[in-house]
Amino acid sequence: MEKIDIEKIIGGVLARRVILETLLEGPKTGTELRWALADRFDRRIDGVSDALLYFNLQHLENTGLILRKKEWKSKYASIIASKIQFIRNFFHVSAPVTVVSGIDDDPNLIRTLRMNFRRQKAISPEKFYFIASDKLKRRAAGLFEGVKIFYVEDEVFKNDFRNMSSFIREIIDGEIASNEIIVNVASGSRICSLTLLRFAMQYTLRCFYLDKNEEIYWFLDE
Repeated sequence: MEKIDIEKIIGGVLARRVILETLLEGPKTGTELRWALADRFDRRIDGVSDALLYFNLQHLENTGLILRKKEWKSKYASIIASKIQFIRNFFHVSAPVTVVSGIDDDPNLIRTLRMNFRRQKAISPEKFYFIASDKLKRRAAGLFEGVKIFYVEDEVFKNDFRNMSSFIREIIDGEIASNEIIVNVASGSRICSLTLLRFAMQYTLRCFYLDKNEEIYWFLDE
């Protein structure tokens, strides 16, 4: 797992801290970041110089925490998806929770996971995302609110690590900007479980497994 020293990257520069905290809310334009800096420094917006904004944006981009891209006439800055949860942890920022899990031939896992989290109450997930073989489509019906199943070709689900990684990355990258993701690494196919574990390590995600007594055990948990 890549080690990142955010305190060292910030280097005592308040503007960098403000930028990162603001970007945890989602992608921002230069103007939006300028307003955030003006508010923190108690200045008029024209008191935030181009140098203050863009020098620190460039620094954060060079250190691999953020990226900038242009869409139409506006340029946006955003935190790189794999760094979002790490930065949330650094600033002690909480977000709604989404559970991501593989699911095999038994759709009862959906009910089991929901009931288990309700029973232990320490974490109350907003959503449950399940990754399944397309062969399960006809067997999974009557989903609960907040539950979604993402179907992938059976061959990919069972044997194709590369395409499974691409499939799961799209799910995680689309969700992590708004929600903290925790992953179950003990359900679904072997390929699915290994891929989720890999993303847990790369994205600093909490992960768990259910034992035979349906008790949750956590690991890679700070």
